Amino acid sequence: REFGGNTIVSNIGGIVAFYPTKLKYQYTNPYLTGDFVAEMIEAAHAEGLAYIGRFDLSKGMRAAYDAHPDWFMLNRDGNPREYEGTYQACPNGGWAKEYGALILGEALRRYKPDGVFFNMTGYPLTDYSNINHGICVCENCRRTFRDMYGKDLPKVDGFADPAWRDYLKFQERTSEAVAQVAAT
Repeated sequence: REFGGNTIVSNIGGIVAFYPTKLKYQYTNPYLTGDFVAEMIEAAHAEGLAYIGRFDLSKGMRAAYDAHPDWFMLNRDGNPREYEGTYQACPNGGWAKEYGALILGEALRRYKPDGVFFNMTGYPLTDYSNINHGICVCENCRRTFRDMYGKDLPKVDGFADPAWRDYLKFQERTSEAVAQVAAT
């Protein structure tokens, strides 16, 4: 407020919960004492600020991956899309299609932010170190792409592969489907 702002943004949940979650696979901030989200909303409103809650449903932690590896992206080399202990959610997996809705539902029943912000989701080719891992080739993506287009995922990334144009449409269609789940 002293800087002329009228809104503040802070984390609510997703990769890390900033409140005492009851969800098994949403990792709780290990430094959490009390209820950070409730305190932030109260403090923001006391200062006349709107509170925007940030959700990052793009990744999960190791416990979620160990229990449900099919929820997360798989690189062409057969390894999971992991970065510093976080696992990239596949838009066609259960984390994005089901568990994210549980996280949102739990938090939004508990809190009434003035708005929400969703951090990165989708089909990133690179990680935070800008290393290109290519497209996700998990069974969910292979099956969904085959069901939609009657063909295998592109063998190489880019327009040199005849399936690439369909793959870009696939990304758009499946991302929109995830957004619709989140909206409900």
